[in-house]
Formats: sequence, structure tokens, C-alpha cells
Amino acid sequence: MGCSNYSPSDLCGESILAQCVKFEDPNQSIIPSISSLSGQTCATVDEVITDMYGLIEDNYIDMSSYVKDCLTLTNPTPLDVLNKLTEEVCLLKTLTADYADVTVDISDLDLTCFAGNDPCGDPVSLTNLTDVIQLMIDKICYIEDNCCA
Repeated sequence: MGCSNYSPSDLCGESILAQCVKFEDPNQSIIPSISSLSGQTCATVDEVITDMYGLIEDNYIDMSSYVKDCLTLTNPTPLDVLNKLTEEVCLLKTLTADYADVTVDISDLDLTCFAGNDPCGDPVSLTNLTDVIQLMIDKICYIEDNCCA
């Protein structure tokens, strides 16, 4: 139905072009600060509509190619994705905080092959898992550097 095809019962008054209708915002509380009309107290309906479509076009994010992978979202909007990612990050922070103080008891490990000195000739002192892993890395690097030269 075109703009000029209204029946008389549909009209509240005479049709007026949007360029001729004033939109008043005397308290500057309706037009958002991101609008190019921000700060104006009077604009035409045409200016307001044009500005709104411009804001929508500038901020539109096409979600049709979004790959959801392991996130369970149906018809995601950018806000849905952001909220879900925030939720997942908060969960990860909680999980990592839960394991931040975890210690591994290495007293039952057979570390006799590490007895003596490390590859640099320093005495081996293995008191925690970090020391064991570091010594393994050092030995691997030593072998790589000296094995095939």
C-alpha cells in the first residue's frame, strides 16, 4: 500500500511530508549522544529518520557468516555473542582461580635418572614439578644442541 492509498478513516489529518514535520526534543533527552543531531532541540522527522538509518548502517554487523563453533547460540546478535563470551571468560577465570594454588606432589616420582648434575654441570635440585619440567627441557635442548653436531 503506497502512502497516498490510505482511506479517509486511516488518516488522523492531512498528509504532510517528513521534511515539513518538526521533531522537538526541548530537554535533549530523546536524541542519543551518538546521533549527528545530538544537541539540537528541533529537527525534522526526515532528518531524524535519515540519521537513524545512518546510525543503523554504521553500526550494523552481519552475523550470517559468524561461526558458532562450541558456543550454543541460535540466531545470535552481536550482543548475544558478547554476553556469551563474557559468561565464558568469567567461567574460565573462576576455573583458573580454583586451580591457581594446586600443587603436585613429586615425591613418588622416580627421578634417579636426574641424579647428579644438570646439563650445565650444576647440581640437580628437584623440589617441585616446575623444576622437573625445566630439567627435562634443559636435557632435551642439550641433546638437540650436542647430539647431531
